[in-house]
Amino acid sequence: CFNKDSMTVTVNGLPRTLLQEKQYCQDIGSIRLDDDVVLSPANTSTGFPSWRCLDSNSANNNFKADMLENRGFDFAPDWWLNVDEPAYTIQNDNDDTITLEFSYTNASGCSTKDTVDMIISKVPTLTFSSHRNLCFNEGEISLKDLMTVNLDDGNWSVVDTSSGVLFRNPALLGGIANGDTINTLASTPLTTFTATPNSWWIRYTHTATGCPTFKDTFLRINPLPRLTLDPLAQRYCETNADIPLNATPSGSTGTWSSTDPSALVGGNTFSPGNATVLNEEITLYYRYTNPATGCSNVDSISSIVDPEPTLSLPTDAVYCLNSPTEASRVLTLPISGLNTSGVSWFGANTYGNVARIATGPIDPAQNTGTITFTLQNQTADTFRIIGSAGGLGSCSGNTAAFEVIFNP
Repeated sequence: CFNKDSMTVTVNGLPRTLLQEKQYCQDIGSIRLDDDVVLSPANTSTGFPSWRCLDSNSANNNFKADMLENRGFDFAPDWWLNVDEPAYTIQNDNDDTITLEFSYTNASGCSTKDTVDMIISKVPTLTFSSHRNLCFNEGEISLKDLMTVNLDDGNWSVVDTSSGVLFRNPALLGGIANGDTINTLASTPLTTFTATPNSWWIRYTHTATGCPTFKDTFLRINPLPRLTLDPLAQRYCETNADIPLNATPSGSTGTWSSTDPSALVGGNTFSPGNATVLNEEITLYYRYTNPATGCSNVDSISSIVDPEPTLSLPTDAVYCLNSPTEASRVLTLPISGLNTSGVSWFGANTYGNVARIATGPIDPAQNTGTITFTLQNQTADTFRIIGSAGGLGSCSGNTAAFEVIFNP
């Protein structure tokens, strides 16, 4: 006796999985693995996916608790990888490689596994120093050096706040050359150091590692003090009285200096009488530092000190008559002057005899001149001659006298 029967056996294929290797910057925070890494199956929700770590550089290797997180349900998993700093610390200089195993069971109960490497890159940490404020006259400044940036292969920019209420307009800075250098002289200065807004919002962006990051700070360029100096006369004679020097603003941070130090007495007085530089311009500089900003400015005033005219005349002299009947005498006498527009002489009527004095021309090359005296027979005569050195520049002229006596 024979009998037979039949049965159908169904062989289900294994799920096809395809994973893509990815690289992330650590500041991405969390990665949804099914969406970002799994290419096949296209819809993992039709089965049961799961993940585990095979290898990493994690200090604690505490993946299940800290890094791999199911944000879904047991019957509908939703796997995420947390790579932010509280969950994971990168151990290498720049990158760590994490190897994950993906397991998937489809609706038929068939399972498969695959692995994928994920590179997690460190986001650089930027640090600045507590930088100083700048002054308008400093010129070219490297912002990297000013801020002591720890990574020098980034670039600076100005954040445009548009409103200009809290921060200055970027255009007023005058530009940043090569992502680093500013020129304070190209900026638009503040009208006063108390004006607001007074700073630019600037940003340092670093992209060299492939993980961009930035850090913000503020830049202030203070204006120079505005100086007002009381002017000096264009010229002074060395006989003039001392002139007090006045400037605004004043105070202990304001100081005077001079191209002729002798002409500056008491720190703030111009003394023509003490000047050693004559007939040339003397410049007096006033430097003032604003104690609130540390910024200094210099202004100057100038003047010329003219030397006083001097006159050299003969000394008083006594002559004897050559004969009782001598009618006149011609004398050639020295006369000269310095710092003068010219010298001259004339007879004085001190003794009522000016009519008998005839002054002749003065030879400027020989510094001599002639005077003719008309004499009285057998009578003593005293003649008085007045010499004059003409004024020059701001100085008035100078006069002196000498006497010539004739005895019988």
